[in-house]
Amino acid sequence: MPKFVRYDHNAPAPAPALGWYDTDLVAYPSMPPSADLLQLTDQDWAHHMQGGHWGVSGHTLVSMDAGPEVPALPASMQAAVSITRYQAMAVLDSMPGTNGKSLYDTIDAAILAGKSTGAEGRAAWLAWTTAGTFERNSPMIAQMAALFGITDAQIDTIFATGATVRA
Repeated sequence: MPKFVRYDHNAPAPAPALGWYDTDLVAYPSMPPSADLLQLTDQDWAHHMQGGHWGVSGHTLVSMDAGPEVPALPASMQAAVSITRYQAMAVLDSMPGTNGKSLYDTIDAAILAGKSTGAEGRAAWLAWTTAGTFERNSPMIAQMAALFGITDAQIDTIFATGATVRA
């Protein structure tokens, strides 16, 4: 399945990358307009996974690290630093976990099993079961990512995708 970068096709080139979509990893409930998407090659995707700032110029993915300062993300994409409980659960439920289960089911079972293993387990359980929103840079997200082998790029994808989910 294709991988895409989202950008504002009306922005001057190079237009900064606003989001990344890996349709092998996530079954997105909706996608941005095709005019704002560039289908990536496997090589382009691998380059973006190494980090840095990326943009689109002339229907080509380009590094923006050596060029001028990258403009701030529009307000609609800044919302990806925080997503609702529903948005997080919907994305995690569409991702593969272990033993044929979704990532949501894998995490849920581990957290429920660990809730009686001390203060840390109890805190994780309380956050997982009662939080109305999840913050991208929270210590709990970092701990859970480390525990389940989820990379920073995957966390960014979860939050960017989550921001597009509507109930």
